[in-house]
Amino acid sequence: MIYKTKFLEEEMADAISSNDIAALDRQMHRNSQFLYDTVMRQHFPALYADMTHHDLSCDLSDSRLLFVHSFSMISNFARRNCIFLQLLNEAVGGKKYFTTRKNMASFLILQTLEGGGKLTYQNKTYRLTPGRVFIIDCRLLHDYRTEGDFWKMRSVHFDGVSVPGLFRHILSTGSCCFYFDPDSHFDALMNQLFDINMHTSRDIELMNNSLMIQIVTELLLKSSDEYKENSIPPDILRIKDFLSENCCSEITLEALSRHFGFSQSYLCHEFKKNMNCTIGEYIVQERLSIAKDKLIYTNDTLTEIAASVGYPNPSNFGKMFLKHCGISPNKYRKAIRAKQEDYIHARYEESFS
Repeated sequence: MIYKTKFLEEEMADAISSNDIAALDRQMHRNSQFLYDTVMRQHFPALYADMTHHDLSCDLSDSRLLFVHSFSMISNFARRNCIFLQLLNEAVGGKKYFTTRKNMASFLILQTLEGGGKLTYQNKTYRLTPGRVFIIDCRLLHDYRTEGDFWKMRSVHFDGVSVPGLFRHILSTGSCCFYFDPDSHFDALMNQLFDINMHTSRDIELMNNSLMIQIVTELLLKSSDEYKENSIPPDILRIKDFLSENCCSEITLEALSRHFGFSQSYLCHEFKKNMNCTIGEYIVQERLSIAKDKLIYTNDTLTEIAASVGYPNPSNFGKMFLKHCGISPNKYRKAIRAKQEDYIHARYEESFS
């Protein structure tokens, strides 16, 4: 069932009745540690037992738990025959958020929605930008944390007899982290998984199994695609990473050529051949991605945001944003925030209905 307590109901009753989304959000922020701990202890004791030993350390003090659904009653049929869910949650981690853990009897799929995070797993580190998805075996030591101001994510804890073999095949590329576009089939499946678990159903285990098979299949297909990505020359990948990290600064082709020791013509030709876009186009994509996050999650003015992502002239920033996003920055901010308020309100109403 979706978690709710008398404590939270009483504290949030006035805000709910008055449709005060800001107050609800503040109260959930204050109670996120309590909510997370109580959900795990009361509704998911097996996992909570693992997580309360020395094998877990975390900081949820500045995080918000938006949605959680635990599965405490897993049938024997599901354990023997299905990919079964253990826990679904959606959260926003603040600057302090991190989880370091091992020896947890679960596999985890985590999808980054907004902001950024960082995963360290099996001696590798992965940057978790929007669209990035990782899958890990939680029995092995892992650490994931916010990188930057915030990190909005949704996660699926699951297991099943067939999962270890599927997991090994996915990791045969040497990577546990993949990218999916926001309008991808994978994203639609994740949306459906969270949506159907907003309500109880007699056949929910079979429905979840069907969706998880499709989700894992998408990861299998993507891991096959990773073989193709691995064919990208390491020098081009280094250039791509450099551009991502420095996109908000002034980067000239001449300076880039000098930094990496390639001619400008070679640099342009090879980058476009392997990345399917020009260097300039890639920089703009990265800048606008950062700008979108700032528009949603900060109260910075458009002038401040424009300057922070490499556009000293806010007019040029507005034109570039409109050209690539089809909407002005100000309208984008208002539209997304309106959707967020509707989303939060719907989730709270569902939780207390």
